[in-house]
Amino acid sequence: MKFLLTQRLKINNSLFCILFYFYSSFIFSQNNYKQIDLLLSKAKKESRDFQFEKSNSLSKQALYLSKKNNYKKGICESYYNIAYYLCNIGKYDESFKYLDILEKDYNDIVRKDLLLNRNVIDLKGRNYLALGFIENAKTEFKKELEIADLRMDKEDIYRDKISAYIQLQASSEEADSMYYYLCKTLPYYNKIKNKEDYFYIYSSLADYHITETKSLDSAFYHNNRSLKISLQYNDSFLYVVYLQKADILFLKKNYKESLKYAEIALKESIAKNRTEQVLAAYRIIADNQHFLKNTAEELKNRNEYVRINDSMTFVRNKGKETYTQKLVNEKEQNISETKRIFFWASCFILVFIILGILWFLYSFKKLKHRKRNIINTREKEIDSLRTKLKGDSREDLIILAQTNSPDFLLSFKEVYPEFIDRITSITPDLITSELVFCAYLKLNFSTKDIATYTFVTAKAIQNRKNRIRKRLNIPSDADIYIWINDL
Repeated sequence: MKFLLTQRLKINNSLFCILFYFYSSFIFSQNNYKQIDLLLSKAKKESRDFQFEKSNSLSKQALYLSKKNNYKKGICESYYNIAYYLCNIGKYDESFKYLDILEKDYNDIVRKDLLLNRNVIDLKGRNYLALGFIENAKTEFKKELEIADLRMDKEDIYRDKISAYIQLQASSEEADSMYYYLCKTLPYYNKIKNKEDYFYIYSSLADYHITETKSLDSAFYHNNRSLKISLQYNDSFLYVVYLQKADILFLKKNYKESLKYAEIALKESIAKNRTEQVLAAYRIIADNQHFLKNTAEELKNRNEYVRINDSMTFVRNKGKETYTQKLVNEKEQNISETKRIFFWASCFILVFIILGILWFLYSFKKLKHRKRNIINTREKEIDSLRTKLKGDSREDLIILAQTNSPDFLLSFKEVYPEFIDRITSITPDLITSELVFCAYLKLNFSTKDIATYTFVTAKAIQNRKNRIRKRLNIPSDADIYIWINDL
C-alpha cells in the first residue's frame, strides 16, 4: 500500500512539472509577442513621423524576434514595414522582394488579416506606379477597392474606398478619369468622422484646375480647403499643400509670396526626407528667383535641382530595369509551363486517337458513337477557330486604325455590328467621322494615340470627346471609355 502511494505521488509530481513547463513556455511566448507588437507599434509611429531609418531598424528587430519565436503575424508585419520603408526611399525593386516573400510564404496569413492584405496590395500598387507600370498599378488599386467592402466598420469601409479612389486617380493618365475618381470620393465626406484624407483630394482638385481648366481661382480655392484640413489635423503632409500654394502663386505672378511658401515646403521636405518634393521645391524657388532677378540664388537652386533629379532618375531607372527583368522572367516561365502542358496534352490526344482507332476496328457497333465524338471535337475546333479569327480581326482593326485607313470603319462594323447598332439607336444622325471616333474609343485608344493616328493635336481630340459626350448624352461624371465599352 505504501509502495502504491509513493508511485502515485511521483506521477502527480511529474504531471505538475509538465504542466508547469508548458504554462511557463506559454507565458514566456506571450510576453515575447507583446514585446514584438510594441516594437512594430513604435516602428509605425516613426514611419508616420517620416523617421524611416528608425522605423526600419525597429522593424528588423521585430523580424528577428518574430522568427526566433515563430510569431507569424509579427513576421508578416515586419516584412511589410521593411517593404514600406524601401518604397519611401525609392528602392522599389527591393521593396518588391519583401512583398514577394509575403505572397509566396505567408499568403494565407495575409489574406486572413484584411487590414494587412489591403496594405500589401496598396504598397504593391504604389511600387508599380512609381516604376511606370500603370496598368499593373490600376489592377492592384481595384483589388484594394474590392477588399474595402469586406471590412466590418463603416468608417473603415469608407476610408479604404477613399484611399483606393485616390490611388486610382493618381494612376490615371487621362484628365477625365482623374476627375471621375476624385468625384467618387466626395459623397463620403459627410459619412466619416476623420476627414484627414480630404486634404489630398482637394489638393488633387486644385491640380486638376491648374492643368486642365486653367482656373487659378478655383485652384486657389481648393488649395485653401486642403490647407485648412491639413492644419486642423496637424497633417504630416502639410509641406505638399505649401508646395502647391507656391506653384499657384507663381502662376499668378506673385513671386515673393510663392518664394516664401516654396522655402517653407523645402525646409519641411528636407526634414521629412521627401526627395520628390525637395526636387519640386528647388525648381519653384529657382523659377521665382529668375523673375525676381536674383541670378546667383537662381543658379544655386537650379544646380541643386539638377543634382537631385539626376540621382532620382538613376535610382528609378535601376529599379525599373530590375523589375522589368523580373516580369520578363515570369513571362518566360509561364510560356515554358504552357509549352509543357501543350506537349503532354498533345501526347494525350495522340494516345486517345490511337485508342479510338483501335476501338473503331474492334467494334463496328460503336462506329456511330465514335463519329458523334469526332463531330463534337470538330465543332469545338470550329468554335476555337472562330474565336481566334475574331482576335485576328481585332488586330487587323488596330493596324487599320494606326494607319488611318479609309477601310477602318467598314471593317469595324463587320467585327462589332452590335456596337454600331446600339450607338446609332442612341443618336441616329451620327456622321461617319463621329462613328470612326467612337470606334477609336471602343478600341481603348488614348487621347495621345488618336491624335497621332489622325494627325491632329491632343487638344483637338479632347474637344471631340466633349462633343461626343454631348451627342450621346454621356453624364459628365462618367468615364467615357467605360461608358462606350459597356454599350
